[in-house]
Amino acid sequence: MKSDGVQNKMSVIAKLPGMKPLYTFALLALLAALSGYASDQVDRTEAPDGFYVGADTASSYALQIPPSDGGSSVIFQIHENGAFIPKRLVVSSTDLIPGGYFVQVSGQGTDKMPVTPGIVIVASHKAYFGSAKRVGSSATVSLLLDNREEAEAVASMLEKRFSLSPSPIVLLATNPAPSAPSVQDTNQPDNWHWNQAMADALLAKANHDENDNRAFSAYSRMMYEARLHGMPEPPSQFPFPNVAGYAHHPRPDYVNFYAINDHYPDYLLCEYDVDVKNYNQSNEPKWFKAALGQIHRSGPKKFPPIKWVAVAIRNVEEHKDASTFEQSFKVGAIFKASDVFDSSRKFSQLIVDADMDRHPFKYDQIQPTPGDAQRWLIVERHAATNCPTANLK
Repeated sequence: MKSDGVQNKMSVIAKLPGMKPLYTFALLALLAALSGYASDQVDRTEAPDGFYVGADTASSYALQIPPSDGGSSVIFQIHENGAFIPKRLVVSSTDLIPGGYFVQVSGQGTDKMPVTPGIVIVASHKAYFGSAKRVGSSATVSLLLDNREEAEAVASMLEKRFSLSPSPIVLLATNPAPSAPSVQDTNQPDNWHWNQAMADALLAKANHDENDNRAFSAYSRMMYEARLHGMPEPPSQFPFPNVAGYAHHPRPDYVNFYAINDHYPDYLLCEYDVDVKNYNQSNEPKWFKAALGQIHRSGPKKFPPIKWVAVAIRNVEEHKDASTFEQSFKVGAIFKASDVFDSSRKFSQLIVDADMDRHPFKYDQIQPTPGDAQRWLIVERHAATNCPTANLK
């Protein structure tokens, strides 16, 4: 039985882009079942000081996450992220978490910078989880720390490792309105009129520290206060016209499921589920046509402002467990939203002209936070070539 704190955070995780409650529970169960060696230490690794991301191979450093419930540790691989070049460091005390400190590092992100928001900062073999965001050639890494000692340790490491100027700790009061000049990077867009970097860091901490409700509560309070100030919700929180599933009545197949990843707000993510034992690619045109038809009939007012529609066909028959989730996404394609809503355009021609992607999705189980595990690779690749200013994950 999970604690109330874990249940609360799971409700937030379930609202993350593309996350359905069923998959969220499955991922958390998977993480809880991973074996390792027991330890009462904090998150530790033998990796040298620096920035790291999850690795797909075992030829990297092993990061040990101690158990929160007396079970076995979770161990996953990380490798150094040399594609981020820090330039400026700001350390701020914040009342978002009593006694907490906010660290924001801005700099340059090269084209080789991984397209995942989850990032690990290693200082003296201790790992800290944060959020990374790249916009064009600029990039920002943000994280929340529990106390001044941790903040000073991370800041000292960054100053020495990357030859940064010492950063005095400044006071930052909670403010969901446009950010304080001391923290806001003028090169970063203020997408939803509050300090999104702070929100990202809070959410990363809430997802990782399951037994610490402070980050979750602070994130919820920040979003609530933002609403009171008249700030719009991020695109992922838009009330999409989805058909909800519930106990003994799962969401029906052959009906679209919509979501938006806040790092790609111009893209509507549309998952169209089919259920067939013998998958036949010759049926894909009619399935794409049905998915586009449902979007068209809903109309543009049922969605936030979008420029692109990404449709992925998933065969639920092939999704048996976490290991088969990724392969159940059989094909994907991206369409211009204006074409989908244009009654004069024929869907059959749009489908013929579209590039079919046979690897549209990745279930990245090694990501530090469950919300980062479901990656629409088709969108990441398309945004990298068609939207150079997109908020790459």
